[in-house]
Amino acid sequence: MDIQAIRQAVDQFLPETEKLLCDLIGYPSTPGQEHEVMLFLDERFRDLRAAVERVPMSDDLVNDPDYSTPVPDITYDGRFNLRVARKGTGDGSGNTVLFNAHTDVVPPSEGMPDPWQARVQDGVVFGRGACDDKGQVATLYLVLKVLDALGVQLNGDVIAHLVCEEENGGNGSLAMARRGEEADACIVLEASENKVFTSIRGAVWFRIVFSGKAGHSGQAGQTRSALLMARDAIGILEKYHADLLASSRGLPLFDPYPNPMPITFGRLQAGNWPAAAPSRAVLEGVLGLLPNKTKEEICA
Repeated sequence: MDIQAIRQAVDQFLPETEKLLCDLIGYPSTPGQEHEVMLFLDERFRDLRAAVERVPMSDDLVNDPDYSTPVPDITYDGRFNLRVARKGTGDGSGNTVLFNAHTDVVPPSEGMPDPWQARVQDGVVFGRGACDDKGQVATLYLVLKVLDALGVQLNGDVIAHLVCEEENGGNGSLAMARRGEEADACIVLEASENKVFTSIRGAVWFRIVFSGKAGHSGQAGQTRSALLMARDAIGILEKYHADLLASSRGLPLFDPYPNPMPITFGRLQAGNWPAAAPSRAVLEGVLGLLPNKTKEEICA
């Protein structure tokens, strides 16, 4: 392929791709709420010379041992992932490459202005999901558009999985993996400063429910605050994370970063009155891990 011709085609279709990304940002597709954006992408990718397939999801997914549940009460019947396939020559001489990108985004940060309104400044698109991961979905569209425009016929297949629910543990990709898709290589499109990484940190979600003994502040010595139990647990988990990080050094890909596998405490719910010790508290968060540990070891 002529590199200059590729660059010219990219320049030609860049405005269209930018518009696509801005449109994608306009969909508030938090986990479990991707249906409308998936319908939109289904229509747009059918403009390309590729086979687009809706892959139905099922509520049976929640029974998978690798299913992740940080967001309660999500259902799957009626929802779908997208499989986009651009066939190669079919002569067996080429490799199949699989791209993966997700359409869900985390809820807007507190105080974030106009998260669903894309803004373009100096050639950069801003908005919820522009970096993670709708920009990568738009990039896939651009790649396929350029291949079509240049009339490129690759020897191997190019397959893209556009999936739901990456942000809460990768359930969309899990559903696609269980179908038995095979490829010679898989490239997961996430923001990386234009670098290719051969490995990435993992993560486990945690939810801890504390049970104490409720009582008013006038009953000192007779109560056991579940909120204080949660406070103590945060300290224990922080110590565990520090030990885990220390034991995970020596991995060249991750050592340049001060904290390549952070622990985050995202939610703490407890109590119904400032002067009363609560009997129940719920602490939720996410704990990172590196390739020297398995998620099973971390959970244990």
